[in-house]
Amino acid sequence: GQYWRIAAPGSYEVTFSSDGYKSHVHHVNVGPVNWATIPEPVNVVLLMSSEEIQNHVDSVGRETRMEMLTRRYIVVCVIIVLVLAGCVLVGLWRRKKRRDDLRRQKDIEYRGLIDGGSDSLLEVLVTERTGIH
Repeated sequence: GQYWRIAAPGSYEVTFSSDGYKSHVHHVNVGPVNWATIPEPVNVVLLMSSEEIQNHVDSVGRETRMEMLTRRYIVVCVIIVLVLAGCVLVGLWRRKKRRDDLRRQKDIEYRGLIDGGSDSLLEVLVTERTGIH
């Protein structure tokens, strides 16, 4: 922010500081008050202390490691879900194929019996349901 204060003429050392940052000392010479001129503002940039930089790097490193682990975990979970879904689909496909094969086989048997004239369709159905010939 801005800090304004009329100071008596002389030389001053102004120290700027903040927690976690390196202090900065600025030398200022103040002359007699001249209301016609506006003093130049002083821009000060405080640098992080080496401890704060290390803490920041460590926290970013921890976040990056956590993000990487989270991404890996998500990728592994997605792969597992896809493998399980594939297994389920293969199982359903095999089950349907078995059912279709059985239907085709029964259709062939029914046609053979009906075409052969030995049994009626009703007798075939009763035989299949009861197991009695």
